[in-house]
Parts: sequence; structure tokens; C-alpha cells
Amino acid sequence: MMIRLAFVLTFICLIFGGSLALAEDIDIAKLKAKAEKGDAKVQYFLAYLYYEGEGVTKDYNEAVKWMRKAADQGDAKAQLRLGLSYYYGEGVTKDYNEAVKWWRKAAVQGGVEAQFRLSCSHLNGEGAIKDIIQGLAWLKLASAGGGKDIKKYLKDLELKMTRDQIAQATQLAYELEAKIKKK
Repeated sequence: MMIRLAFVLTFICLIFGGSLALAEDIDIAKLKAKAEKGDAKVQYFLAYLYYEGEGVTKDYNEAVKWMRKAADQGDAKAQLRLGLSYYYGEGVTKDYNEAVKWWRKAAVQGGVEAQFRLSCSHLNGEGAIKDIIQGLAWLKLASAGGGKDIKKYLKDLELKMTRDQIAQATQLAYELEAKIKKK
């Protein structure tokens, strides 16, 4: 709860030029006006408010509308969250393929959670071709920036793989990492 409040307060400060206000004091009309002008950060924040029901009535359809606008502009957090909406069917029809599409966009920007989710999609064959090499490669990238849970999952997965599979996945991870660094 404190993290969510800190998130809201941080965005309020950014949006309103450093003035600190409470979530109840958010002027939704002003936010929408900024979002309509194409400000991706504001679009993402507005989507967040609708997802959580902070200062507005919880509305996944409205959240997805704003999240898509931010995601279409290349906002990696919005792409991740839009992928989650498709994965869970929040505000859109559940669609694993569409979830993977958005996670891939966020993953190639270095988004650790998107890389992890993309890995799981390949490992489980949800929205992506079931491919243990791809799955391990994305997991290796995620583990470089992720916590100990991801590292443990990586270790456990590697125990179930052959040396050749691990070598292929490691090579693919290097190639993916090089593409990510170029962006």
C-alpha cells in the first residue's frame, strides 16, 4: 500500500510541477487533457488510476484505452502492463498471443519483468511457440536484472537441460542482449 501511495505521489509531483497533493486532490480533467495531448507518462499514470480505482471508479476498459496509448508510444512499463491485461483478460479479451506481443516490445527495451514473462510464455507455450532454448535465453536476460527468485528459477531450469541446450540458450541470450544494448 505504501509503495502504491508513493507511486501516486511521485507521479503527482511530476505532472503538477513538483507540487505535492493527495490522491483525492488529483484533477482527473487536467490529467485527461495532458494525456489527450500525447504525454505518455500521464497516459500511463491515468491508466494506473483506472486499474486501481485511485481517485476514479475502477474501469479496466478505460485503463486499457490509456495504457494502449502510452504503449503505442514505446513506454515499456505500459507495454508490460498492457500485456498483463491481455494475459488476464482485464479490459480486453484474454489473448496470450497479444500479451506476448506487448511483452516482447517491453523486453527488448530491457524490461526485466517482461523478459521473465516472455520466458515463461516460451517455456509453457502460451502465446509463443513452446521453445526451451528461447525460454532459457529470456530467463538468462531477466536474471541479470532480477532478484534471487528469478536466479533460483534459472538454476532449477538449467538442471533439467542438456549442456548443448544451455550453450544454445546462452548464445541466444548474448545475441538478444546485444540487440537490446543497441536500442
